[in-house]
Amino acid sequence: MSIIKKYVPKFIINFFLNLESFIENKFCFFVARRLRYLLFPLRYLVLKFNIVFVWNVAEGSGHIVSDIDNFLRKKKLGLIDKKKKYVFVRKSSSYLSYNFLKAYPDLFSYGVTNSFIYYLALPLILSFEELSIDVGLSRLKISLNRKDSIKLDSNLWQISKKDGYKQWLDYLELRNRSDNYIPLRRGKFDKKILYKLNLINNKYILIHIKTNVMNATAKAGNIKDFLPTINYFLNNSYKVVMIGPELKSLDSLKMLNNPNFINYGNSNHQSFYNDLILFRYSFLSIVSGSGIGWLADVMNKPMIYTNYWHLATPPYNKYIINLPTLVKSKTNNKFLKFKDQYYLYLNKLKDVGPELFPHDKYIPVNPSAEQLLDASIECINNIEFNVNKPSTNHVRFNNIDSNGYSKFIKSRISENFLKTNNNLL
Repeated sequence: MSIIKKYVPKFIINFFLNLESFIENKFCFFVARRLRYLLFPLRYLVLKFNIVFVWNVAEGSGHIVSDIDNFLRKKKLGLIDKKKKYVFVRKSSSYLSYNFLKAYPDLFSYGVTNSFIYYLALPLILSFEELSIDVGLSRLKISLNRKDSIKLDSNLWQISKKDGYKQWLDYLELRNRSDNYIPLRRGKFDKKILYKLNLINNKYILIHIKTNVMNATAKAGNIKDFLPTINYFLNNSYKVVMIGPELKSLDSLKMLNNPNFINYGNSNHQSFYNDLILFRYSFLSIVSGSGIGWLADVMNKPMIYTNYWHLATPPYNKYIINLPTLVKSKTNNKFLKFKDQYYLYLNKLKDVGPELFPHDKYIPVNPSAEQLLDASIECINNIEFNVNKPSTNHVRFNNIDSNGYSKFIKSRISENFLKTNNNLL
């Protein structure tokens, strides 16, 4: 795409982008609504060849891995017909899907990013529910009509927060039932990136610092809060790989001169395909309130998941230590109890639109540098000594909502963090 932008005039690129948008959002939906009868011969062929389209997989780094992991577990557990031929088709411009299929070419009977095939399939998927399976865990759904949802525009619907939460609970139950099944650890991984970054036969840590305030991130991450942890790993013979493009300039950091500190996120090597490989072979990752952390989660890799304020929706796997953002009231300048923060996200915010932090009433406070370092050491101890038994503090925290995520998940909040903030339990 960068080559196209370099050599093709912008007005030509915009023309084709607008044309693509018109075909997808206007023409395909018009055919599905008004010319449905023309699709019956194609419907017959799809049914005859036992084809089912895998549908509503969101084009986001966290969603694409969790949505497809959801599909694979349904298939593994026999909740969907294993004899069907499952097809995953996206537009040619679907960058994440293209890289995902490059890493996992054998997950579907047929998987492709091809606009012509996508526009051929889209009216069929929209017109006949029996031709597709919705595996998406996002609250956003592409559909002709959904009675259980709120219409955002002519083609996009949003299910309620309650129904969205139920989707994830169902998925986490599947993970609990198939805990030893880790399909996305096995892919067609070209290890060239590991050689290019000199990571072969070396333990390395991935670090992602999110500076874009949205969804689970209420406050931008500060590189200064990560420096003690980065230095700890560098001083203990680990390589540190910065992942994600958010921090475009790290010039002020002295460790740039350290050959074991690698700013991959802003290099020419960065791609979602390489992201998948780096997470697959990482020793540990530290991710700030971002969907990319679900790469570590679905691969059952160790991670510190930090700088997130959605206490009700942590990741799943047992090698993950959670280190959340706390919430302080502007009214009395006091931190919310964990229970109040938990339900602030679930019950108090509006049900339509993006799930943004309410900055008008509250102040987000990210974990300190010391807390992040403590959580990192705690995570390493969990890996080396297989520490899985929950403490009294963990049990108390999980009892905030015993029928929520805590009913299924195996990740847990940092023990040191809970001890420090015991008054919030």
